[in-house]
Amino acid sequence: MKSNLIDFNKYYSPEEVKGYELFIGREGEYYKVKTRYESDNNCTHYKWAEAYLEKIGVSQLLENEDIKKKCKTSLEVLVHYFGFIRYTHAYNSREAYLNIPNRLYFGYTLSKKQINSLYDLMNYNHDRIDDNIINQIENMDYMMVDSIHQKYRR
Repeated sequence: MKSNLIDFNKYYSPEEVKGYELFIGREGEYYKVKTRYESDNNCTHYKWAEAYLEKIGVSQLLENEDIKKKCKTSLEVLVHYFGFIRYTHAYNSREAYLNIPNRLYFGYTLSKKQINSLYDLMNYNHDRIDDNIINQIENMDYMMVDSIHQKYRR
């Protein structure tokens, strides 16, 4: 996928990103990946992360041995090394799935701005906010962070 077709703009309100799968940056900004009902053939979080790392000139990070021990994909680098949140849904679901930084990897915890942006977005989209989500966000239950997406990564 050509990176000139990917939206790298920053958005700051849930209204601007309504109906999108996205990333939330360290300052609480939103990055659109694709609409919730758009085919993965257009863009995925993995493709977006790869293009983003290329855009900022750090795609070689996956060659670093210390990073490679913890991150196998560009998406994992974006989440764990740069501290982004991945926000997505199973098809036709109100249940949000998150990948959040594992603080044991590179010391990142969610910023207050990220938490606020995430809750604002989930409230705006009428996502189901259950104990799993709250534990991940508030208590940083890192045992669940990556396991939630295992079945969706294949």
